[in-house]
Order: sequence, then C-alpha cells, then structure tokens
Amino acid sequence: KRSLRESLQSEKLLRSMSLEALSAREIKEQLTAAQVEFGDCFEKDELVRRLRMHKEAETADKIQEAKALANSAFSRAGFALAIRYYTEALEMCAPNESSEIAAQLMSNRSIALLKLNQVSTARWEAQECTRKAPWFPKGYLRLAAAAARQGDHISAGRACLEGKRVLAQANASSSISPAAPGSNAEASTHTATNTTTHTSTHTPTHPPTHTRTHTPTHTAEATPTADDKLRKEFDDLLHAQLAILGWTVAILEQTEEEG
Repeated sequence: KRSLRESLQSEKLLRSMSLEALSAREIKEQLTAAQVEFGDCFEKDELVRRLRMHKEAETADKIQEAKALANSAFSRAGFALAIRYYTEALEMCAPNESSEIAAQLMSNRSIALLKLNQVSTARWEAQECTRKAPWFPKGYLRLAAAAARQGDHISAGRACLEGKRVLAQANASSSISPAAPGSNAEASTHTATNTTTHTSTHTPTHPPTHTRTHTPTHTAEATPTADDKLRKEFDDLLHAQLAILGWTVAILEQTEEEG
C-alpha cells in the first residue's frame, strides 16, 4: 500500500513538471537509478524520450497493479477498498484519459459505488465513462443499472439500447477480416481432388471385408463469449425496465429516436 501511494505521489509530481525542464545530468541520474540503459543517447532530447518511455511503462504497470488489488477487494465484497484502489489507478492515468484501461476503471468504480448504495455518484461515474469512452459498452450497462436504481427506467432503457448498439457496432467492425489462406473450403477442395484421383487409379479386386458405418456427430454448444454475456445482461436489464413501465420495445425505441 505504501509503495502504491508513493507511486501515485511521484506520478502527480511528474505531471506537474516537464521532463524537458530537467538538465541532461538529472535525466541521466534518473535513468541510472531506474537501471535503464542510455549509452546510445547522445542528445538531450533522446534522453528525454528514453526517460518518458520508461516512466510511461512504469506507470502502466502500476495502474495494472492497482487495478488487480481493486478487483481482488471487489471479489471479497470489500467495495470501499476497491473504490480506493480504482481511484488511485485512475489518478495515475493522464487527465481526460480515454483509453480502455481508464474506461474499465471508471466502469468498475461505478459498480462498486452502486454496491455501497452511493447511487447518484455511481450514475455520475458511469456518465463520465460513456462521455470519455463512448465506444465502451460496459459504461452504458453501469449507467443503466444506476438509473434503474434511481427509478429512472426510461433513461435506463435508453442506456441499454445504446449499449447494445455500441456492442453490435464493435462486433461488426471486428468481424470484417480477409479469408485466411488454407481455409476449410480450400482444404475441402484439396481433399476432394485427392479422393477423385485415388478412386480413378485404384480398383479393388476383392470385395471389402468390412462396411464402414456413418455415426452421426453431435456438435457441442458453443461456450458463451464475454460479448454474449454482456448482451444478455443488457437484454435482462432492458426487459426489466419494460416490465416496470409496461411498455413495448417499439415504443421505447421510438422515444429514443424522437429524443
């Protein structure tokens, strides 16, 4: 805990000053203390880049460390401690950070706040997540959950619909990829060609001694992916809002379009 707090303080200090303001000697001292090789750096700007790369990598590791501690606390229902670690990790991120790790931290802090019945703060946190990272589906799930707890079921439903749209858009983008060489179709053609050639050049002189029987194969059900689970969470929460309001999906979608 002490080392994490010290890291947080050093990150704040690092942001408050420019590396360019350091002398070459000061930069070399920091690189030496961090055991970073800089023998190939001959100009000050090269030293600055080397130190900045080291600091960024070091910060990323510390953010992951804080996140892991927070997730561990959350899994043990230590929500207050989880919030503290999520906050420390977020404070090590750059201001107005919109990376995936920052979005995850805001989303996780929102649900931890909701677990402590800090509903208004949880909703604000989720709104910040969707504002800074509108491409991150879970932010909308946290926003919907907090709005539902406040009795704002229309906003909760809208957040679910928007989250589903963002999730579908992300899946559509990731599914567009060129066919890989050696695909199944290519393999099937190759097998068929080999089979044809073998049949035409070899004629058995004796009847087969056994008959090959076809045993139907059963395809195992696909394991739900993380996106499948997230989609189900959206659907369940959306249906709950519709049940409370007594509306249909069509009416809710029309309201969304008019808004």
